Amino acid sequence: MRRKIAQIDAESLNSRSRAVFDPPMREFLRKYFDGTIENVSKFHQWRTYLYTSVLGFPPEPLTIKDWPEEIPQSQAA
Repeated sequence: MRRKIAQIDAESLNSRSRAVFDPPMREFLRKYFDGTIENVSKFHQWRTYLYTSVLGFPPEPLTIKDWPEEIPQSQAA
């Protein structure tokens, strides 16, 4: 079950399902709405908290392919 959840989560996060992980949408929001992406640096911590609180186990490590280049993709909690 954990393996299937990890697979679904990885597919979802790497399919540009969130604006911050979709480069064209990210740049559009920055250009026209002066949007920031600094909160993405806490994404993996939030993901760990969510998994632990809801599912009762930590998430599998994941690398998001369209992560913003200017923010390190640290998975340290």
